[in-house]
Amino acid sequence: RVHVVCRPLALPASHLLRLMELETRPGTFLLLCDDLRRYARGSLAQLVAAADLFPGVAMGAVGYSYGEHGGPVPALGPGVLLYRGMLDTGLRDHLAGDCAGLVELPLAAHLALKGIRSRVIGTSLGTRAFSGFRARRSRSADDLSAGR
Repeated sequence: RVHVVCRPLALPASHLLRLMELETRPGTFLLLCDDLRRYARGSLAQLVAAADLFPGVAMGAVGYSYGEHGGPVPALGPGVLLYRGMLDTGLRDHLAGDCAGLVELPLAAHLALKGIRSRVIGTSLGTRAFSGFRARRSRSADDLSAGR
């Protein structure tokens, strides 16, 4: 079963919160990715294979360290694969306030507080940004905020 969840002009994490409502089975894989990227064939298969090697770990394609606390913090753009059971309603609390515009750090904090480790493969899996799309989308958002 596949759920595609898009929430235009909503909070950056609203798609993730909606997906949590739609999919409740804890053993279901969730793939978090970016609609502004093109994904190469086999990207998902590579993430699943890596997740099979490290059961119970949130698996990202790439990640980064943040401050002195280390990481890795999986980057959502190239893709993050995790089990639905790794998420609960506490994630909503982490996405409030100053973190509402960020998804990666609150997600990493949520997982860490639950004792769930994150790992990264260390490759973008052949993903690439759609050229020109981000610029058009930004102009559109600016026009909306300006009331045009």
